[in-house]
Amino acid sequence: MNAKKQFLLFLVPLMLTACQNSNSVNDSSVNKSSLLRDSELRSMTAYEILPKLKSGEVSVSDYMDVLLAQTLKYDDALKAFITIDPQAVREQAKAADEKRKSGVALGPLFGIPVSLKDLISTKDLATSFGTKKFSGFRPNKNAPLVDHLLAADAILFGKNNAQEWAYGSNGYNAHYGQQLNPYDLSRIAGGSSGGGVAAVASRMLPIAIGSDTAASIRVPAAYTGLYGLRPTTGRYDNSGVAPLAPTLDTVGPMTRSVEDLAIIDSVLSEDFSDLPMIDLSGLRLGIPKAFFHAGVSTEMLAAFESLLRKLRKAGVVLVEHDLAKAQELNDAGLYPILFYESYPSIAEFLETWGDGTSVAELYAELGPDIKAMWGQLVMPGAPDAISAEVYDAAINQARPAMQESYRSYFEKHNVSALLFPATASEAPLAMPDNPQQTIIDGETVSIFINDHNSSPGALAGQPGIVMPLALNAQGLPLAISLDGKSGQDRELMAVAKAIDQLIDPLPAPAIAQ
Repeated sequence: MNAKKQFLLFLVPLMLTACQNSNSVNDSSVNKSSLLRDSELRSMTAYEILPKLKSGEVSVSDYMDVLLAQTLKYDDALKAFITIDPQAVREQAKAADEKRKSGVALGPLFGIPVSLKDLISTKDLATSFGTKKFSGFRPNKNAPLVDHLLAADAILFGKNNAQEWAYGSNGYNAHYGQQLNPYDLSRIAGGSSGGGVAAVASRMLPIAIGSDTAASIRVPAAYTGLYGLRPTTGRYDNSGVAPLAPTLDTVGPMTRSVEDLAIIDSVLSEDFSDLPMIDLSGLRLGIPKAFFHAGVSTEMLAAFESLLRKLRKAGVVLVEHDLAKAQELNDAGLYPILFYESYPSIAEFLETWGDGTSVAELYAELGPDIKAMWGQLVMPGAPDAISAEVYDAAINQARPAMQESYRSYFEKHNVSALLFPATASEAPLAMPDNPQQTIIDGETVSIFINDHNSSPGALAGQPGIVMPLALNAQGLPLAISLDGKSGQDRELMAVAKAIDQLIDPLPAPAIAQ
């Protein structure tokens, strides 16, 4: 019996009993350990619920019950999780409540549930890497970031669905299903970290950890009205996380507030410094357009221009200058590095963290979509494999040049961040299966146009934050992106927090209200 079936069998009797006692499990139910309604508990960010958990106003056990009930209700529809063990969640919650009662010091994530993209190795939960081959596999140790979370008293909530080995950006997994958008179940949640954003946006929990090689945290966050952080490359330990390209890979959080990004960043980076205070008046932001506005929908541009007017009114200095050679360097660097580094890094990872499976054996059981891509670009002898010469130019010329382009931009224009639309449009439709196209202003275009604006920062290794901006006419989230200075992640979060004051919070999806 798989973990999801165990989850359903465990919780269905509990839900039926609750229904008998209160006619229905709904948003009017009041949590027994506080005066907060279940809907209020679900909607709280980690920053908001944390003091209530630490004080005992809300017990961790009661909080987990509320979140597990929401997960049971909507996970089948959203395909947010591959593995979740409610008994283990409840045992962790019980232990947390006992720890609080003992009076010992509590960690910075005390009682906060965190889910992990199922590319992150966990010894006590199956780690599939989104594949059929590793279904039910348990690594012999945790990825270091998992131990950081547990040492901070977080609750390990479950493993999120993701595209197979993180290859792709539409959230389709041939084995575990299409990850769907809580704002509209006919739309994708995005990829490759789509399960995490589906869970957080639908209020199953407040924080998920994804991974981002080119766009895989920021685009899903943009589609689902969340905040997503791609940290400076190397800021977090990526050991034990299935790789695509070590030069580009990083893990990062997806949340419902900037404050939650800061909390999880503190734990994963061991940087507990306060966010600096940012005054909007006099803040300088770069507005690059030549690359970052290409192909963007008229609706997205209108929402973006509306924000720029608010920023100007608040005293922000907007410096309109383009990022030098963004298109040229991105084309020469990003995907040549990604596809060239994949095979050797996957082979090394399987030797260190796997079960003896070879890349060839893994390849044989990939879903047809990912198998076709690997066969074309990744496997030895692939017809479109990146040559050593092209890779050498990408890693030794294009990437350093992109890093210099960012460094020069910040220095020359004295800006704190670059600001631009996060994606070209709202989340695309989920049909047909494994969607490859979307429609922008009446024109059918590649779905990968929405990865476009995340790519230069990924190549350069800059910290980047996506944050919600507005709902469009269809009720779907639109978002903005900020790229910051290398190594100044806390400063970038502070800038995002200051800008966030000018943006009305998005309403929760109907399924989360």
